[in-house]
Amino acid sequence: MTTLPALATAAAYRITSMTTDGSGDIWALATCFASQCPNCAASRLWHEQDGHWSGPVVPTLGSKPTVLTALYNMRHGVWAAGSILLSKTRSEGLIALWGVPPA
Repeated sequence: MTTLPALATAAAYRITSMTTDGSGDIWALATCFASQCPNCAASRLWHEQDGHWSGPVVPTLGSKPTVLTALYNMRHGVWAAGSILLSKTRSEGLIALWGVPPA
């Protein structure tokens, strides 16, 4: 069993997705959907490389809050699905890529 490094918080983060990135590393995603979470929805990412976990990192893809909900292995990278929160009642879907873009 491994405990991922993180600061204590009242927010109810739960691991929602894990994947490899094609080079032997592992990525873990925790998501929080509750009133105590930043913007009522938030996510954190961890990266395992050579047996050591780093993170959490709060994914930021632009100036609006970003929430990732799933990770997917794509040979030499990781794809993430999620949303950009435009307001408390509106969001737009997003797909993010870490690694080599497909040809």
